[in-house]
Amino acid sequence: EFAVGVALVAEVMPDRARPYSLGLLQALSALGNISAALLAVWVGGLQQQGAISATDGWRMVFWIGAIPALLALVVRIKLKEPEKWRQAKEAGELKGRFGSYAELFGNENWRPPIIGAASLIAAIVAVSFWPAQFNKLGVGFLLALGVIGCGAKAAYGGKGSPWRNNALIGLALACSGVIALWGIVFFSFDLVGSVFAKQFAAAGVEAEKIGGMVGKMKGKTGIMLNLGAFFGIYSFGPLSERIGRKNAFSIMFVGAFLATGAVFLFFNAEHQIYWLIPVMGFFMLGIFGGYAIYFPELFPTHLRSTGTSFCYNVGRFIAAAGPALLGVLTGKVFHEADEPMRYAGLTMCSVFLLGLIVIRFAPETKGKPLPEA
Repeated sequence: EFAVGVALVAEVMPDRARPYSLGLLQALSALGNISAALLAVWVGGLQQQGAISATDGWRMVFWIGAIPALLALVVRIKLKEPEKWRQAKEAGELKGRFGSYAELFGNENWRPPIIGAASLIAAIVAVSFWPAQFNKLGVGFLLALGVIGCGAKAAYGGKGSPWRNNALIGLALACSGVIALWGIVFFSFDLVGSVFAKQFAAAGVEAEKIGGMVGKMKGKTGIMLNLGAFFGIYSFGPLSERIGRKNAFSIMFVGAFLATGAVFLFFNAEHQIYWLIPVMGFFMLGIFGGYAIYFPELFPTHLRSTGTSFCYNVGRFIAAAGPALLGVLTGKVFHEADEPMRYAGLTMCSVFLLGLIVIRFAPETKGKPLPEA
């Protein structure tokens, strides 16, 4: 849905309005997340009152969450194809090449060096495992940065078309944000839950009520995270129009590194939900506003949704390893610490540096029209 949606909006909006429209499109996803968080607060209240069990609670959330999928039927009936896409399709010059992965990677302009792909994938693993492999010393960290740099240089270096490696560059950027989201930010809810579970137990709260109370705190965390996310995602558009896409990404990656690290290192009280969590959401999810704006600008009309889908969705497959890597850190590396989740999350923040380095090798698309060939 993301790939098709951003490609559609990118192709129907004029160049001047495109980054703002795409930023708003992605920012509005935060409203769905806030709705889910409000639902979690409500369900947590029901559990606290003993009206429903914990099992009934998550089943209820899943059923309610499935209802909006029916909107896809309405959209399918009302949707019109973009005029640019229709014109290119009717011209017939690109017959058989629309949405083709063979066209995306088989054409000379799109074939990334194998060494670049291998190095970038190795870098993701290195960044995630360096504390275990190098006894928590900076040697592993520096090695990971070196591997990332060599891989990015191999992938985008040398002469040739500027289209040559956009798919790989986009994939590496997507990995940075999505690994961080799935492997770090989503687990901030567990951190919040564990903090308050200990505090409620120490205060003498009845055990059967703690689950509901913790659920409400997690719901509040979700609301504040996504309020920050809304403004961060939308801000990427104006910011990138002012200072460029690459610089905007850099600011978001650095901000996410610092803010997310601060959450895992310092979170310990309810008042921090209302200021520390939104700052993390602003920068961390602000990166995703960049994906919506930047990815469609990397590919021509006949490959726009395909290229965007490759970057974002293959990035999600790779990012599925994020929770497993966090589990390795909590279960094997920091298992002797009082709160292993804190140190594991802090270590995982190093993945933001992948995006920070890769963006240096990416093309700047600010002020340029969408590529058409």
